[in-house]
Amino acid sequence: MTRKQFAKVNGYSNNYWGWGGEDDDLRYRVEFEKMTVVRPPPEIARYTMIFHTRDSGNEINKERMQLLRKVSKVWKKDGLNSCTYKLLSIEHEPLYINITVDIGKPHH
Repeated sequence: MTRKQFAKVNGYSNNYWGWGGEDDDLRYRVEFEKMTVVRPPPEIARYTMIFHTRDSGNEINKERMQLLRKVSKVWKKDGLNSCTYKLLSIEHEPLYINITVDIGKPHH
């Protein structure tokens, strides 16, 4: 996904906390903008998920199904255009820049 395409779908929702749902939400946004996901043929590229244990503190998002039912109503106002954060630090490393921000806490 290009930066322009990501902006067109308003990026990711800001309402998903924990594991689950944010990737499905983004797929819906892509569909709402009449874009399609194109995967190269397997002889060119393949995707394999690396199995891993869930990170501590990244519990299953119990609200994910409720949030997914609302995507069509909220996606244009929940995303890049409503993202807020407090910049904590910027560290310039040899191969990357580490930007740390405080995004707050879930709204329950």
